[in-house]
Amino acid sequence: MTPKLPIGNKPNTKVKKGKLKPVIAAKKKNTRKMMGSVKKKTVTYKSKKQLPAVIESLPIKLNTEYEERLAEWEAKESDKESFINVWALKLNTVRKKVQNLNKQYQKILYKQLQDAYEVYDNVMRSEYDDDFFAELRSVLYQQGFKVQNNTSDSALIIRFVFGVDTTNKTVHDYSRALDGARYDAVEVNKFAQWLERKTITKVIEEQRAIKKEIQTPAERLSRARRVILRMIEIRETKPIIKHTTIEPNARQMIGKNFGLCVMLGYAYRKFGRGDDGMKVDINLNLLIPPSLDLEVTIIDKLARYIIHDVEKYEENLDRVEAEHWADEVWERLIASSIDEVTRNKEYWANRQQAALAEDQNEFIKQVKERKRLKKISNSI
Repeated sequence: MTPKLPIGNKPNTKVKKGKLKPVIAAKKKNTRKMMGSVKKKTVTYKSKKQLPAVIESLPIKLNTEYEERLAEWEAKESDKESFINVWALKLNTVRKKVQNLNKQYQKILYKQLQDAYEVYDNVMRSEYDDDFFAELRSVLYQQGFKVQNNTSDSALIIRFVFGVDTTNKTVHDYSRALDGARYDAVEVNKFAQWLERKTITKVIEEQRAIKKEIQTPAERLSRARRVILRMIEIRETKPIIKHTTIEPNARQMIGKNFGLCVMLGYAYRKFGRGDDGMKVDINLNLLIPPSLDLEVTIIDKLARYIIHDVEKYEENLDRVEAEHWADEVWERLIASSIDEVTRNKEYWANRQQAALAEDQNEFIKQVKERKRLKKISNSI
């Protein structure tokens, strides 16, 4: 017996050929229907734009005479470019040297202006400022320079330092730099850095704007005086020390104008008192009536401490209680006095060290080192 083959491995040879045709035709028909029902997606491809090929053109041929003439022209052009490059390089080198020289001059100039600012700032804080500038005007007049009545104090210092032949514009610009530094309350040792960062042009612009908006220094000083007198008036309700005496003696102790008096004395702290061991005795040994000039000097001295922010105390007077306002002004005056004493001590200590130092550079290093050690001690 012949074994049966599994279905699908070999076609049945007994099936008639006529029966296969309808099946194949049906498949073709169904395929046409399916293909007709699906929309064909057309895909378009962008054709790349072909860049024109660069064709190097050959130079036009000339005869020997014109070729030689063209070579001469090209050599002439090369000589011209070489000449320009050589001297342009030389000029650029000189330019860089001048720029470096100007930078060095600027640093030296700002350092000298810083020294002038130190004088100006300390004189303006002193009660002898009017006498100092009056003497300075006299010296300039003796040197042949006629000082105008409206010449500012800072301009007097610049005129004296840079000479009477200095142009008015230079005096104006440098004096505005001094005024701008005082207005910004710049520290003396930081003046040069401040001016280099801000530039004189910017300082002049700010000073012009300020001059249009604020009052003159004399008017601001008058406002600051009122703040000080108002503070003294409020603090009369809680005096630090009260002394009662008869009227004839009181007239000898107080001034006739503002009713002020100057008291001198000493403070002592004595130990071994038990619970009162930390208390201090203040003995007033002298009480004198000041003259009008002395009263004005004292008030102006205190007023200059707050002249830059006088608006702050004028506004706060109506916002807070009068006693608190007076205490705030008083604490500001005390702090400013202590700062001024500290600056004066440092200034004279530096002057003394400068006299002992063999080299100025060595002295500057010593000052910087002391400031560095002071910062470290304060941060600990």
